[in-house]
Amino acid sequence: MRESLFIKQNSERWKQYETKPTHDPDELAERFISITDDLAYAKTFFPKSKTTTYLNGLAADFHQSIYRNKKDRYCLTPCFLHRS
Repeated sequence: MRESLFIKQNSERWKQYETKPTHDPDELAERFISITDDLAYAKTFFPKSKTTTYLNGLAADFHQSIYRNKKDRYCLTPCFLHRS
């Protein structure tokens, strides 16, 4: 598929994701998966394109919104270092 057709088929959805944020976790996950699928396609077929850069930024925004306040579940440093 040509890049122009890829953009034409998906740009409305991308704009909707930007302009209409969601707070529903399931919808947020679906959007993130959809954007990362598009990003993977773009990186494969249009690696140096502005479209790829745009999708990477959008995917990063979704990632931040999902993981913003998530605490680390596991201790990254050995726990004995934290003892007094």
